[in-house]
Amino acid sequence: MIGGRHENIAVGNVCTRDLLTVPADASLFHVRNMMNERGVRRIGVASDEQVEGLVSLADLLSGIELACVNELRSALEARDSALASSECNLQLAEDVIQTSLEGIMITDAKGRIMWVKPAFTELTGYRPDEVIGESPAVLQSGRHDKDFYERLWAPLGRNGQWRGRSGTDARTARFTRSF
Repeated sequence: MIGGRHENIAVGNVCTRDLLTVPADASLFHVRNMMNERGVRRIGVASDEQVEGLVSLADLLSGIELACVNELRSALEARDSALASSECNLQLAEDVIQTSLEGIMITDAKGRIMWVKPAFTELTGYRPDEVIGESPAVLQSGRHDKDFYERLWAPLGRNGQWRGRSGTDARTARFTRSF
């Protein structure tokens, strides 16, 4: 229009657009969508119909970046707190297991022994290195019939543990299967 020498048109009317504004409490997401829809890089922030400032795309991106960093920091703090609590509970559970007088062994879902506590060695005579990775069948004494083992494995399959007396010396044993 300027090149065509339209003398009755002011340059300001041709080269500028009205300033788009948003309320001061508008979300950054809303502001970004408005910028994209209208194809602008700056939007005014208005309060009581007075422009208080401008938000540029750069301001928006740095604000979003800061919000993301703060969210990540909060998530990491929550995770660290939960982890510390879990570690405390795990240590307490380990202390309870280690101080019990029962011979406890833990197996995986396939029935391989993963862990035994010292009382297990005292009750059975088997050292951990002799039984870890083996099936609990290694403990079969030949004194029990098939029904005994079915009664042992049935609650292990249902509840994940069996507790009872094994052997003629009436020692208490507990088997736990880990899933």
